[in-house]
Amino acid sequence: MTYGLVNDVVSQIEIAVIKSKKILDSNIATVSNIGILLSKLNGGDSIWLVSVADFPSVSRFAAFADRVLKTGVALKIMNEPYLEVGNGIYCYYRICMKYVRLVWTDKY
Repeated sequence: MTYGLVNDVVSQIEIAVIKSKKILDSNIATVSNIGILLSKLNGGDSIWLVSVADFPSVSRFAAFADRVLKTGVALKIMNEPYLEVGNGIYCYYRICMKYVRLVWTDKY
């Protein structure tokens, strides 16, 4: 199943971009409703996100990406493809280090 994740302040452009990936309206969630989305996920699913900037903090994004990785879901980020998480099988060292750096920068 393919899901979309959008900012809490949803713009029509962001919805159009997510829908261009053939995602149903019922499969589009907001960042504040991440818990509902996480409860629906199964291994092999994929989530499309427009930007990491949709999250209120980098720490929250890193926690979400970690959960997605452990669930076996692919996280596709349109504006930052270098932060994508694979199908839960591999977590490349460079991606992990980028997350660590982002979280450290966010905290300090």
